[in-house]
Amino acid sequence: SPGSTMKLATTMALLEIGGYTLDTKVNTEHSRPGHKVKVGAARIEDSHDVAGKESNGYVTLKEAFAHSSNVYFAKAVYERFKDNPTEYTDYLAKLRFNDYVGLEAYGEERGRLIMANTPEWNTRGSTSSRLPRLAYGYEMDVPPIHMITFYNGVANNGRMVAPRFVDRIERDGEVVERMPVVPLIEKMCSNSTLVQLDSCLAAAA
Repeated sequence: SPGSTMKLATTMALLEIGGYTLDTKVNTEHSRPGHKVKVGAARIEDSHDVAGKESNGYVTLKEAFAHSSNVYFAKAVYERFKDNPTEYTDYLAKLRFNDYVGLEAYGEERGRLIMANTPEWNTRGSTSSRLPRLAYGYEMDVPPIHMITFYNGVANNGRMVAPRFVDRIERDGEVVERMPVVPLIEKMCSNSTLVQLDSCLAAAA
């Protein structure tokens, strides 16, 4: 399970198809260890009170990313997509989270993402338990090389390419073969979303 590294993809989905901005607020209910918040059928907690005890509990998307709030992302995705969870899982599938990233010949395992329109989704509580957890990187399995490829795509102006371990082969100082760049997704999201994702990553640094 990718866990919190998945929050970048969730942020992308919220910005691209969820109608969110970096200033969209969600009530994290002062969640902290020992103080879980019910989201759908799931009970979720944060590592610390992201909002701060003197606040009303609400934080923005950018603040939630910077502090890695499980509760924010679980609530945001559940409330936005609970009536149509297929919209969310389809978006993650477009980012190849249930596919290969071009290393099948080297034994790469395929990402495992349960799609919302399949019988497997409708087990163990269905949308009410799966969707909130999926939002912060559980209920799925992603090989680390895939997550690196996703982050690299964000850094590469939204262009996701297959990993390359060799750039070229030389003999006696001359290039005899160049390894091609293999695009997987030409544009993962809009330029405006990329700018906002960069802002989130900087805030979390």
